[in-house]
Amino acid sequence: MNKNKQIVNKGTIDYRPEIDGLRAIAVISVIVYHLQINVFDFTVMSGGFLGVDIFFVISGYLITSIILKELNSTSGFSFLNFYERRARRILPILLVVMISTFVIGWFILFPAAYLDLAYSILYTLGFSSNFYFFISETQYQAVSSLFKPFIHTWSLAIEEQYYFIFPFVLVFLYNFLKKHIIKLLILAILINILLIHFSGNLNLSPPFFEKNFSFFAPAFIFDFYFLTSRFWELLFGSCLAYIEVKKINKNKNNTNHTLISIIGLAFIIFSLFFYNDKIFHPSVFTLLPVIGVSIIIYFTANNENFIKKLLSQRIFVGIGLISYSLYLWHYPIFAFGRINQNYDITVIHKVIWIAMTVILSVISYFYIERPFRNRNIINKNFLLKSILLASLLIIISNIVIIKNNGFKTRFDHLSKIYGTIEFDNDYLGEESWKYLQEFNAFKENKKVKILIVGDSHSKDIFNCFHQNTHLFPEYQFRRLGYDNNTRLRINTFIPGGKEEERKLMTKLLSSNPNFLQSEVVVISSRYSQNEVDALPNFINYLKEFDKHIILLSRTNEYEILKAPTRTQVDIKLLEIFKNRNEFDLEKRKNLEKIMYDKRILNKYENINNQLSKISEKYEIKYLKKQDFLCNEQSKLCDALTPDGNKIFFDNDHYTLKGAKYLGEKIYNMKWFNIE
Repeated sequence: MNKNKQIVNKGTIDYRPEIDGLRAIAVISVIVYHLQINVFDFTVMSGGFLGVDIFFVISGYLITSIILKELNSTSGFSFLNFYERRARRILPILLVVMISTFVIGWFILFPAAYLDLAYSILYTLGFSSNFYFFISETQYQAVSSLFKPFIHTWSLAIEEQYYFIFPFVLVFLYNFLKKHIIKLLILAILINILLIHFSGNLNLSPPFFEKNFSFFAPAFIFDFYFLTSRFWELLFGSCLAYIEVKKINKNKNNTNHTLISIIGLAFIIFSLFFYNDKIFHPSVFTLLPVIGVSIIIYFTANNENFIKKLLSQRIFVGIGLISYSLYLWHYPIFAFGRINQNYDITVIHKVIWIAMTVILSVISYFYIERPFRNRNIINKNFLLKSILLASLLIIISNIVIIKNNGFKTRFDHLSKIYGTIEFDNDYLGEESWKYLQEFNAFKENKKVKILIVGDSHSKDIFNCFHQNTHLFPEYQFRRLGYDNNTRLRINTFIPGGKEEERKLMTKLLSSNPNFLQSEVVVISSRYSQNEVDALPNFINYLKEFDKHIILLSRTNEYEILKAPTRTQVDIKLLEIFKNRNEFDLEKRKNLEKIMYDKRILNKYENINNQLSKISEKYEIKYLKKQDFLCNEQSKLCDALTPDGNKIFFDNDHYTLKGAKYLGEKIYNMKWFNIE
């Protein structure tokens, strides 16, 4: 254990093996969460994402301990030495994982996904990947995030941003407000938690508080990915460090320490197994694991109790020591594994992923992490040169990847098989937004002006009509969606919602030329329950402007299209194209039969029933998308256009060519009419 003390902490603070035990719990929970293990409909460690929050508390504690110990020493605190230690700890293995990931990505990722990886790596190098995933609207808990090799670096970015800010704040407080440090830290924690919960209730204009006050109403600056939503967790660790350094915890023989430490561990275990991604997080709910880890850090500091001995066991300490490497390696390995295996993921595959992660992490720890942390092995000059060289390689390589749009030529062998048919779903997804870039005002003529409103599903319907304007010569189509400057969100009309948001929405709508000129409003969305609940108010608002309203159903979703990179349709297409250049009727019908059988009915039937009742109550037209997507009599659902192009690029969104084909079907079926 002495060796660990010298290498890990360089003598700055005393080595505490139980801290590595906590790291082990944190990294195991994160890895198990990302494995998505389900047993009898129970997700093992459904709250495993909280392992990141455990890491934050530990980081806040260790960093503050180091800074305070040095501030209290005769030599004082050195920013240069502090950031050198951070660089030695963080950068070498991170750079190796970056290089390995974009090299492996060359052979596995389709162009659009490879382009996304290049951007995420560059943002990670600048410790700002959390901002990248925020602006790219990537949801951490979404299925699509499982296929993004570097999404896990958002937490690393938060820690680094903390390291860039907090040392300066702490040094300032130490020099000018030394007696009030603990009070100010606690005050900052309370304010941060309150703002996370209530900031969305505050307005910049009178009235300054929402009429309908909400307990869970964060402003966007307290987003899941931002330091502003996690600062309090890091400060929890900082408070613990201050208490320890000031020796406020003087009682070394308190017999209650063991019991309290057990309670702390119970808090952690309960949250890891019984929380899930449906809870409001981070929030007061996150206090449970944060307090749990804080209790253990505090009550094991000067007491050889049962929990300290348990967490100091060799297995926990060993995992804790390689936890950083485990965290960095596991997500790229899991993402590439999922992309490569697609839907055929078995327990054996997951065991292989874990084995690869552990092997690479052990090698990384002994041959990269430990040597680079030791100044006697790697001097400052070599450290600087190696970091600069690796960073330069990463920057140049990924800029080249971006400039070449992900190098589609890497898949010439697939292009030869597919011919003119696009195989990259990510590209097809981006392409589907193409025509919306040409957004313009209604033309002054006798054509009926139709405005399509809603989320990305309104974009799909717009594409159906926009590409077939010759079939609908009596209509003009425009779209107003969540992505436009108006940010039309139907759920702002929900009863009991924020009055300020609704006022802003109605103001934006009433000043929008296309909204004012439109005669018909078509509502098309994926419809969350909140949106359904908001529809009556939204419909009444539209009627105030004498709009003719058409309500569209939720679109079909298909199980075989869930994987965003390669779906089962893609796999079957590849099999067909490898054997022959044309489709025969039997193979097409087989694929359409699979599509019909793999509809996720429970996802949209209940919503559609509610939509139908709303349309009857408010006497508006209701149209079901299933009518043009599937044939109930023959039990078939469209998967491909007549020339073999994919209709969907994911489980429920249309490709451009798919939308054009569906628009033709809509016309031929006379599905859309405004009478």
